[in-house]
Amino acid sequence: MLLSATRFSLKVEAGIVVKVSTQRPEPGVAELTVELPAESLDAAIEKAWKRVAARTSVAGFRRGKAPRALVERQVGLATITDEAINHLVPEAYDEAVTREGLFPIDRPHFDVTKVSLGEPLTFTATVPLRPEVTLGDYSTLEIARPTLEVTDEQVQNVINQLTESRAQWTAADGAKVSVGMMIVADIVMDLDPSDATGKRKTERKAAEIIIGENGFPAGFDGGVDGMVAGDNRSFAVIWQGVPTTKEGGTTGVEDREALFTVTIHEVRSKHVPVVDDAFAHDVTGGAIGGVDALLADIRQRSAFEATRRGHSEVENLAVDAAIAISSFEIPKALVDLETNYLAEEERTSLEQRRLTVERYLQLTGQTTEGWRDQLAETATRQIRARTLLDAIAAREGIEVSTAEIDAEVAATAAQLPSNARQARRDLASADSRRRIGSSLRRHKAIEKLVGFAGGYPMLSTAGSNENGHEHDHGDTADAITDS
Repeated sequence: MLLSATRFSLKVEAGIVVKVSTQRPEPGVAELTVELPAESLDAAIEKAWKRVAARTSVAGFRRGKAPRALVERQVGLATITDEAINHLVPEAYDEAVTREGLFPIDRPHFDVTKVSLGEPLTFTATVPLRPEVTLGDYSTLEIARPTLEVTDEQVQNVINQLTESRAQWTAADGAKVSVGMMIVADIVMDLDPSDATGKRKTERKAAEIIIGENGFPAGFDGGVDGMVAGDNRSFAVIWQGVPTTKEGGTTGVEDREALFTVTIHEVRSKHVPVVDDAFAHDVTGGAIGGVDALLADIRQRSAFEATRRGHSEVENLAVDAAIAISSFEIPKALVDLETNYLAEEERTSLEQRRLTVERYLQLTGQTTEGWRDQLAETATRQIRARTLLDAIAAREGIEVSTAEIDAEVAATAAQLPSNARQARRDLASADSRRRIGSSLRRHKAIEKLVGFAGGYPMLSTAGSNENGHEHDHGDTADAITDS
């Protein structure tokens, strides 16, 4: 079923008449049927046999000097016809695309459906197009706006993190193991005690384990509860959700019995520092000399982060709301290309953490198909967002000046002070400047959307000086604006 009506047009140029009909077999894809008059094919064959003759050796003649009949007998008429079509069809395709006002994003697939000397030449060209969007009325967007605030509890959480990071563990002679303590122990774990080969057995020497804050299965902490330095104890626990690979290569999870043998060398208790002026001086390297100043600094930093997150949330909500009321034509080929890019990006990220995609999927209980489907959803959203923002920027007349691009280049280079000169050279290329300009233009389009949706939320915390600050983009459109 066609998604749009067939359009017909005629193009006359340099004595060549091209008849074109365009259909849309699927979103974002055009199928052009092009008909050329018989004389176009005849003229192309006349040029083709001369090109073929110039590279063909015919006995008794220098290359390019043999008569046409001898050249045809030597190479065959089909070879000459193919040569003509290989030149004529792309030229006719270019004309047809220009006449139809299409914007392909990849090379076409040609199918020459009718070739007969003395008759019109007909071919089809199927090609993916630049994504298109029909914008909805984004001037009336309504979104759920977040409340920005910094609470005393949030400030206290930061204080707790600071004190925890500076906690000291000291030996607790004679103390019994309990939640919150640390043990230094030799730990032998047999994940399958029934396996006589001991292939699933692991051993850790002098491991530092915090009771209640470790990755061992439920039951481990209870197994060592009450032990003291010098004790040795064995106990079994059920480890739930162990990743497994079954026959045939299928992956899954199952519950397995794990036998632990624990020998404790030392029991330690934690001492958290007191939050006083000395503590404030220590954690800031002397930049802040008192607790009150430290609390004020934490509140200010928390306010900045809350504002950044809130702005990012509003931007994403506004873009998604505008996407929801618009309609798109996006070729599947483009989604596949973007999905492959995201997959490679995630693969690289996992490798940096010394994980393969296969192992990651096994640990998270995902299938390759499910993982790819999730990436495809992300790819589709990013393509829609970029297409939407470009269309809004065009409709609203949003432009980016050379000075704005220069400033962005300087700011980006400044983030790499060790190699700022090389960064400036790389960023100064025409392609880099084009990408930066597109990114800035899309950011402006996002701000325009947010304005229609009610603007950016303001921090409600008393004493915050967020009001009046220049807007700082969050993580919103980094993926959708930097391509």
